[in-house]
Amino acid sequence: MSLDVDKALRRAARLMKNAELTAAETIYKDILTSFPKNSKALRGYQRMKSTGVVTGPEGSAPSPQQMQAVMALCHQGQFTEVLSKLDLLLEAFPDAPAVYNLQGASRAALGRYDGAVDSFKRAIKLKPDDARSYFNIGNVQKETGALDAAIANYDSALKIKPDHVAALRNKGNVLQDKGDARAAIASYKSAIEIEPKHALTHYQMGFVVSDVLWQRFGSHLPGKLSDAGATAKDNRLFLQAVL
Repeated sequence: MSLDVDKALRRAARLMKNAELTAAETIYKDILTSFPKNSKALRGYQRMKSTGVVTGPEGSAPSPQQMQAVMALCHQGQFTEVLSKLDLLLEAFPDAPAVYNLQGASRAALGRYDGAVDSFKRAIKLKPDDARSYFNIGNVQKETGALDAAIANYDSALKIKPDHVAALRNKGNVLQDKGDARAAIASYKSAIEIEPKHALTHYQMGFVVSDVLWQRFGSHLPGKLSDAGATAKDNRLFLQAVL
């Protein structure tokens, strides 16, 4: 009988590694029905139910079901709980760049920017050709005001994935913050060439263009306080409407 139980336990372990948790749970329950004090079955069942995490071979990654469970918590804004779950996943899958990327995004959402950058750098070390990691670091650096570093990381993302529209758009935002309107417009134009119908990019580029034209023509529009006659309510708004 013990040989049958051992065989069943090994099968349950294999099923867990393959993320077939329902089948593994059935085997553990069957064993515990007959042998309620079987320590191996108890440990396996409790670990599966409490974390949903199983150790994978070197270089492996969490199953889609495991990642989806964590993503559901992200969508609910439960980032502290997300980080706890990710710590468990990293114990099982220490070489999974996707987990480090999600860890970095969760840390950033909680304002833990230094930790977020560390997570993204670990993801890059594991997978240097993943544009997403560079893009994510750029976003954190944009948020913290490290604008030159953000641009460098957006460029790294674009070197890997030249059609990364979000990287082009965010690079344009950073260039605008730096006061480099021409470079910002060029970045927005590149994004629009790839995704012509993206309204936000058009709006952002239009705002920068209006900045440039306002600086050039604002002082020449009638209705200024210094002009004779009626004073315009908002010449800048008028110029944007015309554009």
